Amino acid sequence: MDMERKPALIVMAKWPEPGQVKTRLMPLLSAEEAGALYRAMLLDVLEAAVALDNVDAVLGFWPEERREDFKKLAPRGTVLISQKGADLAARMQHCFDEVFARGYAPVLMRNSDGPTLPDRVLRAAIDVLAGGAQAVFSPDASHGFGVIGLEKSVPELLGRPLETDDSYEEIRARCADTGLRVAEVEGWYDVDGPADLSRLLRDWRDGAVPRNVRALLDRDGAAWEARVAELELA
Repeated sequence: MDMERKPALIVMAKWPEPGQVKTRLMPLLSAEEAGALYRAMLLDVLEAAVALDNVDAVLGFWPEERREDFKKLAPRGTVLISQKGADLAARMQHCFDEVFARGYAPVLMRNSDGPTLPDRVLRAAIDVLAGGAQAVFSPDASHGFGVIGLEKSVPELLGRPLETDDSYEEIRARCADTGLRVAEVEGWYDVDGPADLSRLLRDWRDGAVPRNVRALLDRDGAAWEARVAELELA
């Protein structure tokens, strides 16, 4: 494959500051516990990204002041770019533009909230873009998407703020407005709220979580299960 057209996978992340990440899991989890979970998930997502064959891993990080900390956290071989923009859509657009400008294509983007996302979803997204699609999505259960992929930069998609909580449908509508050929691949779940944590805990019991999340849940998972059970009975 021509190196100038090598695929890239951007992992969007912010620094795992307690009280600033996974806030929908609080007060079920303390701020420190939610921060530890986010950090473990981010590490697993980055490790999975650098392990993908023939795909370069890019960490789109925020805030800029944490650059040196992110350098220490990211696995060897990760390309780091700073998120820039006034809102999430603008920061996503900036990261896409930066990576396309470096000669990569197609470019996938994912968040740090889905540590159990199978590699097959990412591979399928790359395949459909290679097959003629111009945009591809893997939806999540909370009206967003776990993965978005583009064949080229499309400023019309993310060049203005998202206006609804249903980001998936809003961006799909923008694709339709711009005439893009769109494909959808298998959806997955992100760990955003208590129900998602419950599913993650079940996956942990089944031995289906990656190593950093597994280490955290081996220590704290039983206590978290008890809290989730109390919440479900309430």
